[in-house]
Amino acid sequence: MKQLQKHPHFQGLMISLIFASMLFACGAVLASADEVLFNQVNVMLDGKTISKIGENYNSNPATITYHGTTYFPMRRVSELFETAIDYDSASKTVNLINTKSTQKETALTDEQLDMIKNVMLFVLLVVSVISLLLILQLKRLLKEVKVPKGPSA
Repeated sequence: MKQLQKHPHFQGLMISLIFASMLFACGAVLASADEVLFNQVNVMLDGKTISKIGENYNSNPATITYHGTTYFPMRRVSELFETAIDYDSASKTVNLINTKSTQKETALTDEQLDMIKNVMLFVLLVVSVISLLLILQLKRLLKEVKVPKGPSA
């Protein structure tokens, strides 16, 4: 230590080397950090562009890409799908609420439609047969009934 005090230029050299190695290490760490990219993807909904690359550079970017994953703001998602949005801070839950319709729409398959048609045809056939049998029974009953003839003139 006493020898370093005799040669002050060695102290400066040692401090410079330590400082340079620290800068080099910090540079390596910063170079390996992932980038955060704003508005670097096109976003489409049903074939219609809703956000273009480079569009909307302000405090509310349309998209954020970080670690290779693209993030899209929930507020924008709720606007696009015409839903209300609610946030519960206690449970840290985002709730998208469908405001269009609360009823479920159910589409029938062709097979189900064919089955419904066949059932309806069967019911129609049964009703027709029963009607025919009732008509025949009524005719037979009318033949059996003797209608009294009135006074002949």
